[in-house]
Amino acid sequence: MYLMYVMGLSTQETALALEISEVKVHRLKHKGVEVIKSRAERI
Repeated sequence: MYLMYVMGLSTQETALALEISEVKVHRLKHKGVEVIKSRAERI
């Protein structure tokens, strides 16, 4: 289902969607690291 949707998009839209999801993943990872650091400092 998801792949069909992505394939239906134009190349530019697909690239943009991938870029946005990569940024989100990067932010989530960064947030996770910050949370772990702050928890480690509290202990």
